[in-house]
Amino acid sequence: MVAAMLSAVPVSAVIGENRQGPEISLRSYGRSGAAHSHSFAQLVLPLAGAMALEVAGRGGVLRRGTAACVVPGHRHDQEARAANRFVVVDVEAAALGDRRLEQWAGQPFLPVSPAAGHLIEYMGSLLAAGTASSGQATLWLPLLLDALQPDRPVAVVPRLAGLLAALEADPFRGWSVAEMADRAALSPRRLHALFRQDLGATPQGWLAGLRLARVQHWLTATDLSVAEIAYRAGYADQSALTRALRRQTGLTPAAYRRQERSKLRQS
Repeated sequence: MVAAMLSAVPVSAVIGENRQGPEISLRSYGRSGAAHSHSFAQLVLPLAGAMALEVAGRGGVLRRGTAACVVPGHRHDQEARAANRFVVVDVEAAALGDRRLEQWAGQPFLPVSPAAGHLIEYMGSLLAAGTASSGQATLWLPLLLDALQPDRPVAVVPRLAGLLAALEADPFRGWSVAEMADRAALSPRRLHALFRQDLGATPQGWLAGLRLARVQHWLTATDLSVAEIAYRAGYADQSALTRALRRQTGLTPAAYRRQERSKLRQS
């Protein structure tokens, strides 16, 4: 299903310098590389965008609402075609226990509960702002593991799949909730409930995340002015974009661009 594994590009400092505790980083994935495995366990937790992932022959799509758990020794590869952002946790198998590893081996894709989603966003914000510490990581991981729901299979909602693909393909279209509901053949109320249940966000909140992920990509990978990016992304003005990005990352667009480009030069 997946032709090639994507190389991970770290976009914030990794916290945790040894395998005694978790190593947590903020990453984006591209379109080159090869299938691989590693000696530690790994959690891949989406913040924005989507990525196809195959783990030990089982394929799925990671987007907000679905996490991936890769046990030591399991080969995996992935493919992303648009801007994306993930919190990635590397942790020694001994810190997880045999029972959890057995669950992950049989079920590498897990639903993200609203509580887990908040924890992922919290850590993502700390990493993006460069304020995360090893102590915070050590305290955060048990809370995340408790909030994830390994005993409940990932819900497959075919009626949302087409809509999500359409939103990701054209996030800057003037999507209304009514139009999204019509695209998914659902009532607006049912659409809202499904988004909350399976993705941990409202339809408009999910769409805002997709748009901001594209903005972050443009800031990092292009020389477009902030004003031009705000216009392309449909923000009322540059100030509106600045407020949205500051809420997500704690940084202004200019500061975010400087930070990400500096880290790319160092990688």
